[in-house]
Amino acid sequence: MLSGGETRLKLWLADRVPGWLGTRQLTLASVPLSGALLACGFMAPSRRGWWLVAAAVIVAQYLTDLVDGEVGRRRRSGLVHWGFYADHLLDFVFLSIGLAAYCLGVPTVPLPLSIGFMLIVQTMIVSSFLEFGATGVARYKRFGVGPTELRLSMVLVNVALFLFGADWLALAAPYLVVSFGLLLVAWVVKGQRLARRIDEVGWDD
Repeated sequence: MLSGGETRLKLWLADRVPGWLGTRQLTLASVPLSGALLACGFMAPSRRGWWLVAAAVIVAQYLTDLVDGEVGRRRRSGLVHWGFYADHLLDFVFLSIGLAAYCLGVPTVPLPLSIGFMLIVQTMIVSSFLEFGATGVARYKRFGVGPTELRLSMVLVNVALFLFGADWLALAAPYLVVSFGLLLVAWVVKGQRLARRIDEVGWDD
């Protein structure tokens, strides 16, 4: 849903990255930002303002992740294979830690629901990687939902937690788990159909 504007933002930002900040530093920035996000989750139950700090951390990680590859291409300093591996691994780690931060910051949500939601979202990401390995085509977004939309939803949730407290999230948690569970089913069904179609073409040959 946001791909067009995202591309324009990436090109605009890449022109403004200082020379001392290279593609590897931008990729590895997810490591300290992951630690900061987890710390926000620890602190949020005692002071709601930490949810705004967490939202800022998510935005910072999004921006560094958005421009790291473009900076490497422009400066011809990118490590393509290392970048692919490290970038996607750290994205997975950051998102997982972000979900764990909600478990810490909103203890009123039953732990089984929190763990279930984490597993559903993580399985969606793993399914995307497996589909890429099986089909050779990277599809990190489906049904208008991808990493950018997930980050944006996390920012909005954090702002809502700051403004309204955590009671609403505890009430919404079962519906979120069911909704994302259905999305995961549709995600996996479509992915395995694409992989099977490639197999069937091979049988016809």
